[in-house]
Amino acid sequence: MEQRYPRRVDPNTVFTQETLDRLTTSIMFWQQGPGNLGALHLHACWGVTSVLTRRYHGQSISMGRSLLHGAMRLFEATGNLRWKRMADDVITNILFLQAPNGGFIHAVAELEPAYVPEETCTIHQFLPILTLLEYAAWAHGDHDLQARIRPAIDRHWEWSLGYLWRSGNAWQHPPLEFPGWCGVTNQDLVAITSLVLYAQLYGDASRFVEFGEPTLEVYLGPDYYFPAIGLMERGDGENFVERTGYYSVVLSTLETIRAYTGREQLQEVIDNIAGHVFDAIFTWEDGQSHLSWGAETWPDDKTSVRRWLRTPITLNGYPETLKDMQRFLARHPDETGAAQVAQLERTLASYVFADGTIPGALGATDPIFSIVTSPVSGALAMWLFLIDRLGEELRSPAHAPTGCIHRVKDGLKWKSNERMWAIEKDGHRLFAGLKLNPGAVVIGPDETIAGGDLAELDRCDVLETLEF
Repeated sequence: MEQRYPRRVDPNTVFTQETLDRLTTSIMFWQQGPGNLGALHLHACWGVTSVLTRRYHGQSISMGRSLLHGAMRLFEATGNLRWKRMADDVITNILFLQAPNGGFIHAVAELEPAYVPEETCTIHQFLPILTLLEYAAWAHGDHDLQARIRPAIDRHWEWSLGYLWRSGNAWQHPPLEFPGWCGVTNQDLVAITSLVLYAQLYGDASRFVEFGEPTLEVYLGPDYYFPAIGLMERGDGENFVERTGYYSVVLSTLETIRAYTGREQLQEVIDNIAGHVFDAIFTWEDGQSHLSWGAETWPDDKTSVRRWLRTPITLNGYPETLKDMQRFLARHPDETGAAQVAQLERTLASYVFADGTIPGALGATDPIFSIVTSPVSGALAMWLFLIDRLGEELRSPAHAPTGCIHRVKDGLKWKSNERMWAIEKDGHRLFAGLKLNPGAVVIGPDETIAGGDLAELDRCDVLETLEF
């Protein structure tokens, strides 16, 4: 089988149960333990690939939240106990990753592996807290596991006060001059949301009142939120607003905070930001609609965008952003907006690969982000997108292996089957790995892997070529 991308397809023929079957299968090939998926942590938005040279393709703790959400939804929709067990396993794994001092290890994403909690950042410490809280509130959760969650969160909170509160970042040196953790919008909003969910579940709002509310006021204030353009300052660089793909984090956290506080101002902020996401749409060289990577604003005037920064196009953010745009249109129907969303859906569908995965980014300096796929390169986001889209037609995914894939762009080739992967440049192997083992990554053409014969990857069942 040979296929070229982008394809001209009807999204309804791509966003199907069969695609979900193939995607689920390809994701689960990366399972390295109960509730634990490995991945190649290539950060498409920032262009970071250094995890390859560190010989690691294991887990990072933030992956658990998407895995939990998918497992919970699949169990609720199908009753298949496989997904109930997976949800339980995700939480068991997160609790296992808590260090004796209360922080979490493997909490640093593209800078993995991290075997101490102090190698971390705010969002990667508080995303597992959100995951634990969401499971603790789940009607189908294991009671013994749920009983362990509040003590674990309390230990983490004490550690986080000493290490993360007002810790700042490389641009805003500690101690932060205002209430907050690291001073980065999406990260601190995740921390605030964890305090909201804790208050909802356990009836103790003291942490939200003392730490969350003052921090929220900072991010709703004029230094961070620019109502005229619907953008927010990111906070770790001069004149540096959040990139488009991060507004899904911003919107979901603000919605949770709004539901708890009942503040109508937050609904206005949510609608304003979501409505301005449409401003990022443009037509790229592939002839399709896309979302700009980000925007450049004026240093002293935040009432207009100076220019849009088009690439890299972080396609891995499209599944979540499309849902944000659809929710906005449900509240504010608009024919032009609906047509734009439909065009973006066609774009996403046109880049869905044979195994159900999608490119991490298009138009990046390094084509590795276009061809290399793993659970964190958009696969888990696409998984949740398909689960939601299928609605009442959703079935428990069947085992549907795709075979050995060869994917090509600009002399770079990605090879992947159910057990192994490799990256080649002009016919020479650069990296390869055995998916079951978090440290089984080899560098160069001569190293071998115990337990795997890389020659298996030479058989090509599906040849995919990216052309744009």
